[in-house]
Amino acid sequence: MQARIAQARQAHQALLDDPLGQTGLAEVLARLDADTLATALATARQAMASADAVLVDALDSLTVGGRTFTALPDCPVDPSTAADLAAQHAGLADKITRTRDRLEQFEDDIAAMTAKITRLSDGAGIVSDDAAQDARARRDRLWQEHRHALTAESADHFAPAMKEVDDINAARLAHATELGELRKLGQDLAETEARATRARDKCHRLTEQATGIEGRVEGFMTTIGLPALSPGAFSGWVECRARATAAMRQRDRLAEQHRQTLERAERLRRELAPLVALEDPTFDAALSAARRSAIAEQAYLEEVRAASEKTTVLEEEVERRQHRQTALEDAVERASAAWRTRVQGLFGEMLPPERLAAGLGQLRELREHDVRRLHAERQIATMQDDQDRFTDAVTELGVQSGVEEGGGLETFRRLQEVADEAQADKTRRRELRDKLEDDMAGHAELGASLQDMDRTVAELGAVFPETVDTSTLDALRVAVGTALDVISKRERIAEIEGRILDDLSLRRIDEARSLLGDETAPALEARAKSLEADLVVAEERLFAATVARANAERDLDAVTGGAEIAELVERRATLQLQIEEAILDYLELGFGLRIAEDAIRRYRDRHRSGMLASTERAFAELTNGGYETLQTQPDGASDILLALDAGGTPKQIGDMSKGTRFQLYLALRAAAYEQMVTQGVRLPFFCDDVFETFDDDRTRAACRLMERIGRSGQAIYLTHHRHVVDIAREVCDLHPVIHNL
Repeated sequence: MQARIAQARQAHQALLDDPLGQTGLAEVLARLDADTLATALATARQAMASADAVLVDALDSLTVGGRTFTALPDCPVDPSTAADLAAQHAGLADKITRTRDRLEQFEDDIAAMTAKITRLSDGAGIVSDDAAQDARARRDRLWQEHRHALTAESADHFAPAMKEVDDINAARLAHATELGELRKLGQDLAETEARATRARDKCHRLTEQATGIEGRVEGFMTTIGLPALSPGAFSGWVECRARATAAMRQRDRLAEQHRQTLERAERLRRELAPLVALEDPTFDAALSAARRSAIAEQAYLEEVRAASEKTTVLEEEVERRQHRQTALEDAVERASAAWRTRVQGLFGEMLPPERLAAGLGQLRELREHDVRRLHAERQIATMQDDQDRFTDAVTELGVQSGVEEGGGLETFRRLQEVADEAQADKTRRRELRDKLEDDMAGHAELGASLQDMDRTVAELGAVFPETVDTSTLDALRVAVGTALDVISKRERIAEIEGRILDDLSLRRIDEARSLLGDETAPALEARAKSLEADLVVAEERLFAATVARANAERDLDAVTGGAEIAELVERRATLQLQIEEAILDYLELGFGLRIAEDAIRRYRDRHRSGMLASTERAFAELTNGGYETLQTQPDGASDILLALDAGGTPKQIGDMSKGTRFQLYLALRAAAYEQMVTQGVRLPFFCDDVFETFDDDRTRAACRLMERIGRSGQAIYLTHHRHVVDIAREVCDLHPVIHNL
C-alpha cells in the first residue's frame, strides 16, 4: 500500500512539472483562427488554380507552329488595329481577285477581238486604213511629180499607183460591211486595251497596298518572334493574346484579393513548424499535425487533471484507512485479551486458548457447508416449480393456438414456429402498407403535375382568340404552328409591300393600288419584257448605225468628185439622224434605269423600316454602344446587313465574333417580337441559353432587354447557369420569377 502511494505521488509530481512539453498549440490555432483560415485558404487556392488553368489555356492558344509561350509576350499592336489591318488586307485581297478576274476577261476579249480582226482582214482580203492611206499618199506624190515633168516616164510611174488606189477602193467598196465591222472592232480593241491597262495598274497599286500591310504585320510578328502568318491569322493571334492578357489580369486580381489570406496561412505555417515533428512542412501538413497534437495535448491535460484529482482522493482514502487500521488493531488486541480471559475462566487449564482457536476454523467450515446445502435445496425446488408452471403455460398456449400436445418442449417449439410466421406476416403487412402509401403519394404528385400542365396550357391558350381551340396540348401545338405560319405570311406581305413602295417611291400601299388600276400581274410582266426587248433592239440598231456611219465615212473619204456626192451626203445625214435617235433612246433608257436605282437606294436610306430601326436600338443596347448603326448594302437581288462600330467601320456578320453574332441574333428576334406586339399579337418570347457566349456585361445588357420585352409580353429564358440568374436578379427592376426544374 505504501509503495502504491509513493508511485502515485511521483506520477502526480511529474505531471505537474511537465504537463506536455508542447504547451501553446491550441492557443496558436485559436489566435490565428485556423479553422476559418483553412476554409479561406482552400477557396483562395481553388480560385487561383482556376485562374492559372485559364491562363495556361490562354497561353496554349498562342502556340503557332513550333513557337510556344510560357509567359505573356509583348505585342506592339492592339486587337482593334490588328483587326483593321486584317479587314483592310482581306478587302484588298478581294479587290485584287476581282481586278485580276476583270483583267483576265479583258485579255480574253483582246485576244478574241484580235483573232476576229485577223480573220476578217485575212479572209476578206481587206486593205487596212493605214495601207490605203499610204497608197493614196504615194499616188498623190507621183501625181505631183507627173504634173511637173509631164513625161512618159513620170506617167508610167503614176499609172500603177493610180491603179493600186483604184483597186484598193474597189476592194473596200466591195467589202464595206466587213470594213465597218473591222473599224468597230478596232475601236473596241483600243478601248479594251485601255481598260486592261487601267486594270493592270489598279491591280499593281492594290498589290502594293496589300504588300505594305503584310510588311507591317511581318514587322509586328518579327518583334514578337512569331513565324510568318497572314494578317487574318495574326489578328486572331492578337485576339487570343488579348484574352490571355485578360486572364493574367484576372489572376493578378485574384492574387491581390487573396493576398492577406495567403500571408496569414504562411505566418501560421511558420509558427507551427517548430511545434510539430515535421521537416519543412506544408500548411496542410503542419495544420493537420498541429490539430492532432492539440487533441493529444487536451487529452493529456485532462488526464493530468484526472490523475491529480484521483491522487488527492487516494491520499484522503489512505489516511482514513490508516486511522481505521489503528483502531481495528486496538480492537483486535482488546478482543483477543478478552477471549483468552473468557476461555481460561470456562475451561481453565483443561483447554488452552490456542487449541480452541485451531478448532474454530473447522466448525466455521461445517456451518458454511450447511448454508450452501440449504441454498441448493431451495434452488432445486424453485426450478422444479418453474418447470411445472412453464409446462402448464405452454400447454395452455398450445390449446389456445390449436397446437397439438406433444410434451412441453415440443409444444414450445411449435409455438415458436407459429410466432415466427406471425412476425413474418406482420413485416409483410407493414411493407405492403408502406408501398401503398408511396403509390398514393406518387399518384397525388402525378395528379398535381397534370393539373400544372393543364393550367400552363390554359395560360398559353389565353393569348389566342376564343375561336381557336386550345383546350388540349395537341390543339395548342396546332394553334401555335398556325400562328407562326400567319406571322410568316404577314412578314412576307409586309416585305413585298415595302419593296413595292420603295420601287414606286410611295408612302402607302393604297397609292400603289390606285396607280395600278385594273392592271394585272401578267400584263405588267409582259410590259417589262417588251421594254427589255425594245432596249435590245435599240442597242442592235445603235451597233448597226455605228457600222453604217463608219462605212459612210469611208465612202466619203474615197469620193474624189462626181454626181453621187449628193446621194452619199444624204445617206450620211440620214444615218447620223438614225444614230442620234438610237443614242438618245439608249441614253434615255439607261439613265432612267440608273436614276430609278439611285432613287430606290436613297429612299431606302431615308426611310428605313421599323424592323431595322428596332433591331438597331436593341443591338446598340446589347453591345453597350459598341455598334450604334445598322445599314443594308444591295447585293444583286438581296441586301447585306452591315453593322458600324463606334469607329464607323462597317462589319458583315462573318467579321463579327461569336458572341456579337449571338447579340445581333437576339436583337433581330427582339425587333421581330416588338413588331408583332405593335400588330396586337402577343406570344411568349422563348430563349434557351443564348447568353452562354456572353461575358458579364453582355449578360447584364441582355437581361435588361429581356425585362423590357417582358413588360409588353411574356419573356421566358431557359438556362443551367446559376450566374445568369444572379445577374438577372441584380439588374432587373422587376424581379424575375425563378422556376427550378
